[in-house]
Amino acid sequence: MNHLEDQGLSLAEICDKLWVHKYLIVSITIAITLCLGIGSYFLMKNKQVTETGYEYNFIGVTDREFPDGTLFEFRDLVSINKLQQIKSSSSLFNEIDIEAMSLDHNTSITRQVKDNATANELALSHNRYTLSIPLQYFDYDRDVAESFIMSLIESIIDEAEIKNQDLAIFNYLDLIVANVEYLDMISYYNNQYNLLTSSMNGFIATYGDVTYDGTNITEMKETLTSLYSNGYSFSDLTTIIKDNNYYKNSTTYINRLDIRISTYEEAIYLNSLKITELETTYNNLVSTSNLEQANQILSDIVDYRIQNVDYQYQIDQYQEIIDAAALSGLITNANPEFLDILGDMETLINDYTTQYNNFYLSYINQDTRVIYDIGSIYQIQGGYGLTTTCLVSGFIGLFLSLLIVFIKESRNSKKLLTKS
Repeated sequence: MNHLEDQGLSLAEICDKLWVHKYLIVSITIAITLCLGIGSYFLMKNKQVTETGYEYNFIGVTDREFPDGTLFEFRDLVSINKLQQIKSSSSLFNEIDIEAMSLDHNTSITRQVKDNATANELALSHNRYTLSIPLQYFDYDRDVAESFIMSLIESIIDEAEIKNQDLAIFNYLDLIVANVEYLDMISYYNNQYNLLTSSMNGFIATYGDVTYDGTNITEMKETLTSLYSNGYSFSDLTTIIKDNNYYKNSTTYINRLDIRISTYEEAIYLNSLKITELETTYNNLVSTSNLEQANQILSDIVDYRIQNVDYQYQIDQYQEIIDAAALSGLITNANPEFLDILGDMETLINDYTTQYNNFYLSYINQDTRVIYDIGSIYQIQGGYGLTTTCLVSGFIGLFLSLLIVFIKESRNSKKLLTKS
């Protein structure tokens, strides 16, 4: 009982002593809180790093490639050139020290790969990243930091969409200029039609029977082929040109036909060499009574001779056209009805080329985008707020002030004992 009373008196005395030194305790606590709190805040503030998790979703490509197949190196996102490009994109970023940011080891980009990831998760992680940039380079302005980071990440999507333009199919009709002859125009129409239908078939084989923005790829292809089938074919138009001797300029037209004649003459010459060679083989086989093989060789000889007759017929036709054109002089003789047919054909192929390219690029671009990881959009890692650091510093200051008072009272007690 006496022990408890002594303890109670001791606690009362302690409280009394603390009350006596209350101003000292408060002063020391405040001083330590301010010094330690503010110092710790700025020390920890420099360690704050923004972290943004995201994924590039490039359709139909493998790891480290843009949709057009060109190289994509994800580390280039934090290169000084890329960072400088984003800084130059807005006056909002004028005060950012890009060189210091790029050299800071806390500026980084890493691929997100889970431990013990499944094969499917590993495949998905190929284009999934975490971007980290110290907050101090944005002068701790979180709005500026967020704007810069989003512009940086999305710049790759802008770059990809620009590259996607190269996936548009070539248009042979762009080669048609004022002096292109009608026969060449037909060849361009034919080339473009074949390229267009082939590309549509390739799209369907790769992506399936896609409907995008109200347009179905299979219906587009079927409509094109139907419209073409119900009109003049390319061979029909070529026949019309030959039969009517249509041309834009007799000189260029004659030169164009001379080239075709030379092509046929070369084919006849090569066939004649083959015929001579086969005739020698045929005679040898007949002399050795190998009649079965000899008959096969004879059939090949007949085929080559028939080809040469056809080639010679084409040469004679072209020569007649040349003679007639030479007599006409520099006269453009195609009638309006034929020109309308060409115009309709050109409009049809041009329109469907444009429609297909718009459809294709829009479909590719819809999945050429950033997907942000849930819970990982622009987080601040490291450091603490001013309130938190001040509270922690306040507890430390209070503890130290009490410790100082106890030490002071302990020394006073020792002095009194020594005097007594």
